[in-house]
Amino acid sequence: MFSTRPKKQLDSKRLRNSLRENLLKWLNHDTHGLACRAIWRVSDEDRELAKNQICSKRLQLDDQIIAMDGVQFFISCITMVQTNASRPKSDEDDEDDEPASRGPTIFPGVAYFVVFRETSKCTKETIFAALHDADMEPTITEIKTRNTIGLTQVETAVCKIAQVVKDHNNAATKNMVIASNHFCRSVCRAREIEDEDENINRRNTNAQIPCRLVVVQQDSYGGPLSEAHAALTSDGLECELEIISRPTQSNKVITAPSDITATIREIELVMMRCHHALHRGFVYGKPMEATLTYVKMMDVKTYVNKLLTNDALREKIIKHMSRIVQLLSHPGCEIISQIEFDPDYIEVSGGQFFQISTRSFTECPPRMPLGKISPRTYIPYDSTTPPQPLYFKNGIVNSFPDLDVRDRVSQ
Repeated sequence: MFSTRPKKQLDSKRLRNSLRENLLKWLNHDTHGLACRAIWRVSDEDRELAKNQICSKRLQLDDQIIAMDGVQFFISCITMVQTNASRPKSDEDDEDDEPASRGPTIFPGVAYFVVFRETSKCTKETIFAALHDADMEPTITEIKTRNTIGLTQVETAVCKIAQVVKDHNNAATKNMVIASNHFCRSVCRAREIEDEDENINRRNTNAQIPCRLVVVQQDSYGGPLSEAHAALTSDGLECELEIISRPTQSNKVITAPSDITATIREIELVMMRCHHALHRGFVYGKPMEATLTYVKMMDVKTYVNKLLTNDALREKIIKHMSRIVQLLSHPGCEIISQIEFDPDYIEVSGGQFFQISTRSFTECPPRMPLGKISPRTYIPYDSTTPPQPLYFKNGIVNSFPDLDVRDRVSQ
């Protein structure tokens, strides 16, 4: 009898061995495997809709992976994760009431094991980026295993792929697939005279069970993986097989990253107009009294949220919110040029600059274009009076709270 709740792991040793022998043998020095999971951790009100749309959502993510040049084949399996939680006390609860407990919370998701050849355009990072580029907001994380000490690369991969397919024959997951297909078909029938709805993928009726083996490179893997699929099913894996042709460059999913790029370019223009700049995951701004200096304002996530007050940007940002924050928060982000800091200069009042190396004041430093390079900090100090070290000490301490960094820039 199958469980009505998500499984914690794949119990069948026979199936683990079959996965090792029939799929993981293709992992070598030329190909790599990536295991990850996309989970829709939505509110109680939205959870039923997320479950109803899961087949369509899975195919949207599948399409992103299929479109990547370098992906050879992959397994995708509709899954569920379970969390134990208590409902926090609301404003309407009596102060003497205990927090109301509830049963386990179950979220829908899709797990992947992707086999790919690494190129400049196909890496672990670009696969995650492609999944985030889909028009949805799942939490996407890499599947990691515990106690890998002493395990070979293949054995570690066995543990990961076992996590991917753990719900392949789970009754609750199967019921979710059936309900999702019924829901999506109903929506398609109701809208058959209208344009195709972006949130309902009409290919969802292909999915009959949670697990699918998708062969992207038919010439290299079509025949061998057809045989592997037959062996896996005979060993107990409930899995569909799909051998497809790679999409053309006109495929819809290829355009998704350009939408994000265009939105980031608009954010960059706003930053330039407002004299804001990006530096290692934080946004800096130029004080009104400063001429060249930028000082730290806030982290990227807070800044992007504040941009939602901009009517022209609101809808565009919301569509790709998590992806935009992820890209701009990376310390090495190059989509928007990052401002640099010259530690040899401190700007003071009146457009004057104190040069530390010469211990003297100067006017506008050479080779310091506005918004590209900034003095290390700004201090409201009258340069016509003799230098008072305390002003500069406080400026350095406030600008560089990390002691090691402070010591380096002070030398």
